[in-house]
Amino acid sequence: MTEAERARVCNDPDVCDELSNEDGRENGEVVLVGRTEARGMRATPALALCALAFLLAAAFSPAALAAGPEAHATKIGAAPAGQELGLVLPLRADFAGLQRLARAITDRSSPQYGQYESVSQLEARFGAPASERSRVVQYLRSHGAGGVKIDATGLFADATMTVGLAQRLFGTQLNRFRTASDAQYVSPAAQARVPAPVRGIVTGVLGLDTKPLAGDPASALRLAQRDGGIALFLKPAPLAGIVAVAEAGDAMPRKSTLFLPKPRSGMAMRAFRFEQ
Repeated sequence: MTEAERARVCNDPDVCDELSNEDGRENGEVVLVGRTEARGMRATPALALCALAFLLAAAFSPAALAAGPEAHATKIGAAPAGQELGLVLPLRADFAGLQRLARAITDRSSPQYGQYESVSQLEARFGAPASERSRVVQYLRSHGAGGVKIDATGLFADATMTVGLAQRLFGTQLNRFRTASDAQYVSPAAQARVPAPVRGIVTGVLGLDTKPLAGDPASALRLAQRDGGIALFLKPAPLAGIVAVAEAGDAMPRKSTLFLPKPRSGMAMRAFRFEQ
C-alpha cells in the first residue's frame, strides 16, 4: 500500500498500525472505506461502534432496497419459499449525529478525540425512539417473523423469516443464482419496498440479497474503493473461544465465524467421539 493510500485509509497514526500488506490488515486491524473518506482503526469495542456509523451509511442508502446485480451468475429459479433469511432493518435514528461523533473521537485535532462512549450512552443519544422500536417489533412478530429484536445500539432491528414471508412483506420475488465458482445465493428480482405500516420508521432492509461480495480481502477492498462502499477486516475469533462459547450453551454473533470447506446442501453425516 502506498503512502498516499495509507493516508487515505488511516485517520489517526496513534490508532492505526502501519499498513504494509495488500489488503491493509495487521494485528486484527479494522479497515473502513467509506463514501466520503476512509479510516482504519484497531478492533476495540469503542472503535467498533465508530465503525458501525459508517456501516449504516450503506444501510441507509437506496442500495439497501435495490435488487442485486446478477453478473457472472446463472439463475436457477425461484428461491425455496421455506428457506430462512436473516434480515437487518435500519431504523429512523440520528445516524448523522453518530457519524459526526465517530469522526470527532478519531480526529486528533478535535476536542472530543478519544472520548469514547458506552453502548448504552450511544443508544440513548442516537437510537430510534422507543415508541418506534416497539412498533417495528410488534409489526414483525405479528406477521410471523422470528428472532425479532432491536440491536443494543437502537439503530436497527434484527429478524429471521422465510423467503415466502419476505416476498410478501417486501413486495419482490426472490430468485436463486449460482456463481461461476458453484456458490449459490438468493437475490431480489426487483427493488424491495418497506411495508406501509412501518414505512418512514424502517428505512431499508438488508439480507434479501445473500450474494457474496468478494472472495478475498484484497478484492473486498478494491470493490469498496471502486463503488464507494465499505470494507471491514477483523481478526478471526480463536477456535478455543468458539468452543468455549458452545460449551457454555451460547451462540456466536451472526456472521462472526466462517468455516471452510462447506458441505453441499443436503444431509451431512459424521461420527464424533468425545473424551470422557
